[in-house]
Amino acid sequence: MCKDYPVKLFFSRFGKRGKWHLLLSTNTSLPYIKVLEFHQVRWTIKVFFKESKQYLNLGGCQSKNFDAQIAVALRSSASPGVAFSIF
Repeated sequence: MCKDYPVKLFFSRFGKRGKWHLLLSTNTSLPYIKVLEFHQVRWTIKVFFKESKQYLNLGGCQSKNFDAQIAVALRSSASPGVAFSIF
């Protein structure tokens, strides 16, 4: 079942020739600046996880075992000739 939720839309463009961006908030009492601040924090976290997955190969291990995931991350980030010990 789907319910109707009120939303607040913010359209913004940076510069005269910049692309338009849409920010949507389900908290209709928040001003534009607060929604923008929340988006900036969320975007920073999203980029961090994307780069972590890309450079540490964190998304490459299908195992649910934490030790196996750590081993894959260490192996993928190691330079040739570097050995790791896990105690």
